[in-house]
Amino acid sequence: MRRSCSANEVLQIARKACIGSGIAVDRAEDLAEAAALLQCSGHDGLAQLLGLLQGHDAASGQLPAAVQIELGLRGAGRAKDQLKVSHLRPHIEGVAVIDWLLANPQTGAAVFEKIDDWGMLIGLLVCAVQRFGGVFVLQASHKTEPVTIEDASVLTDGLPEAEVWTLNYKAGPIVSSAALYHHTETDFAVWQALEARAHLTYVPATEASRQKGAGAGLVDND
Repeated sequence: MRRSCSANEVLQIARKACIGSGIAVDRAEDLAEAAALLQCSGHDGLAQLLGLLQGHDAASGQLPAAVQIELGLRGAGRAKDQLKVSHLRPHIEGVAVIDWLLANPQTGAAVFEKIDDWGMLIGLLVCAVQRFGGVFVLQASHKTEPVTIEDASVLTDGLPEAEVWTLNYKAGPIVSSAALYHHTETDFAVWQALEARAHLTYVPATEASRQKGAGAGLVDND
């Protein structure tokens, strides 16, 4: 069973589901924007976001996996400053890595071996390109042509397999056209699962909660 949803509904349910899952508000907003972009680009961004959040839940129930982050400045055979991340999680390290690359165009490179979800990372990268211009370039560890990331079509074309990835950012003008936001569809079970997470951000509808400012106003002047 499918559910029709507008781009605004996708943004709001994704954002609230992330916050309900314990993700910080600023990261939740970035992830929601990426999910909406993927959803309106022919990929089921809501399903991909739900899978990421479910993996986050599973990891939270155990001792957190050690994620090694190392910054190496140019020298000792390195042509660029390198930010090495052993395990890149789009909803945790991903946003910070993108910010670091945007601050170090041409001179910075992020190197990572493991990633939780390519779809959400590509969505975050494309959102950054649409906002700041330029392109991201992804290079596999073996001798292959680098992949230029400027829109979500890279997910359709497919990515080569590699043990180590290098990602860098090349500054430039804003030339990519934004995704056309429109009504899309997602599996009804996916929507319900995200809605259940979003409900964790709500407070009980009681007189006490209303007096503290929750809910809609009781009169037109509220």
